[in-house]
Amino acid sequence: MQSNILCDFSRGAAEATAAAVLVVLVVLLVVAVVVVVVVVVVVVVEGNDGKCALVEPASSSYHWIVTSDLSCRKSQLSSPWTAESTVSCISECKIRFPGQCLNVVFNTFNRTCTPVHPLAPDDTTPSSLPGDVIYSQDHRRDLTCNTAGNFQLYQRCGEAVCAMLIVETATYYNAKADCQTRNGTIYIPNTYERFTLMEFLGVSHSWIGMERVGGSWVWENGDTIESDFQSYVWAQGQPDQNSHDFCTLVVPGSFKLHDVQCHHQLTYICEQV
Repeated sequence: MQSNILCDFSRGAAEATAAAVLVVLVVLLVVAVVVVVVVVVVVVVEGNDGKCALVEPASSSYHWIVTSDLSCRKSQLSSPWTAESTVSCISECKIRFPGQCLNVVFNTFNRTCTPVHPLAPDDTTPSSLPGDVIYSQDHRRDLTCNTAGNFQLYQRCGEAVCAMLIVETATYYNAKADCQTRNGTIYIPNTYERFTLMEFLGVSHSWIGMERVGGSWVWENGDTIESDFQSYVWAQGQPDQNSHDFCTLVVPGSFKLHDVQCHHQLTYICEQV
């Protein structure tokens, strides 16, 4: 009887042990699923179509695409660092350069990550290394252009706008007023990316949104142009500070700025706001 009891107890213990093991396995499986779900929520990579999506929980989403536009990598925001993957490269870039990180070069061979941005068309593009892949932020999911109002989406080097080129000429202040009636503003190329984007907008001696106020040049949004950016955007010898030159145009070809009198009749770019 004792052996039977012992046998029954042993069998029960074995069953209990098996049940415990099963419970542990189930728990581990659940934990694994949760981890996978969390990873999927944090980072999603779509490799088949060349797209990379970085998604931060309770935050905005960043969608990135591979680009062959070498002008997007003409200058570096910093020295490169080592990253485990494209996603970690982009994520670290966003942390280091919030608001500025729109383009990166990730080298698939040596795993280096380089934050980059474009410069003017006449600047030399650095040579590419084997394994270099350029990624730019993709805004097509973020913007809804008023196509009924003739605004179109333009995107380049991580920057995107809803804009239209007005081919009818006008003085600066009439152009400014016309853009406002279209629920827009005169285009403001106040970053390297927005400046480079002007090439896609079909500008031809067109007004851009910057005026001289006192002794300073001020963007249409009220911001004063930064000193290091001034050396980048102005053509050689510009602004010449003529006493009557209070407005700004962009010259095609060089895509540099000139100060001119505001009464000239020029084409202009309206940007949706």
